[in-house]
Amino acid sequence: MASACGDNCYPVCDSINPRGQGQLPNFAGLRGSITEDGFLHVAAGNYVPALLLLQETDIVAGADLLFVDCVGATGLRGIDWFWVHERYGLLALISGPNDDGTLACSPLPADDWSCPDFDNRTDGADFTWGPFPPYQISAEACLNGTKIDWALPEDGSNLTGEPNITDWGYVVSWGTENDPDVLADWNVNPNHTPLPGQPGYLAAPPGGEPTSHVITGWGGASINATVTTALQYTDPDAADTLPYRSAAFFRVVEDPARLDPGVFQVGNAVAPFVTRTGGDLVLAWPAVGGASGYSIQVFDLATRQPIACPAGLDCAPATTSTTFSGGASTAMQHGFRVFAVDGCGDPSMN
Repeated sequence: MASACGDNCYPVCDSINPRGQGQLPNFAGLRGSITEDGFLHVAAGNYVPALLLLQETDIVAGADLLFVDCVGATGLRGIDWFWVHERYGLLALISGPNDDGTLACSPLPADDWSCPDFDNRTDGADFTWGPFPPYQISAEACLNGTKIDWALPEDGSNLTGEPNITDWGYVVSWGTENDPDVLADWNVNPNHTPLPGQPGYLAAPPGGEPTSHVITGWGGASINATVTTALQYTDPDAADTLPYRSAAFFRVVEDPARLDPGVFQVGNAVAPFVTRTGGDLVLAWPAVGGASGYSIQVFDLATRQPIACPAGLDCAPATTSTTFSGGASTAMQHGFRVFAVDGCGDPSMN
């Protein structure tokens, strides 16, 4: 995008009238040019309107010496085409070769990108089709598996109801692979939740999007996981319906993958420490690593039977102590037992 100050941002290396300029360390000059233009229109039947961005980069670096600008200047010019969509994200990237002075028509004149060696070749391309991925992913070990949590796409998109799209939702993939894109590849990794249209698929209707899943049955000591958004798209011309997914940009690692039930417990002294303060009872117990909270089971000591949580007591505290208001003034004598609760909501096996 054009800078607001033109050539006056920093007057070094300004002979080619760059759109944006700056200063590098040691008084090296920098000039650059970025333009954007157009829309991509593909053939009817597989139409995805997208913004076409053309980035033309022109960098020159040189030193200031005795009031002479750009002494010993070296340059690099490049061209990149980006196709992006508001909801689908990056569709494609094509990069032309950089002009470092070795092309047939080098050096390229200022603002002239017409060199055949420059415009008609590419040195790299990257294509992806899919919606925005989840914004954030986290993992937490539980007694019965690994809980994966994610945030909705950063742009808030939900493609339910978009033309030719059904089964908007999420797919969780896991294994030992370190590359998240390989981890999310349904064709090579069988460890994933059901795909779009399959029973048990994590569908995401507007307002009812899932944001977590517990992976069970994984036998590895540690686990790598990633989450992608997914959908089914029907091509109007080919009349076929195929599943697609977003790119997988990152993974999470949880080690160990599951909590050890022999360690995840309050301990042999499962009864909490109870002290009396006036008419109240204060309960306290040791912290358990990996616990998201605790659960208190209450007994009537006369019958030794469990009872419902009495008024004045929080039986699901988040910390390692709680106060039973009025507990020392009741006619019934109470007994207590505390369980640690993991991130999946399951209690310890005390």
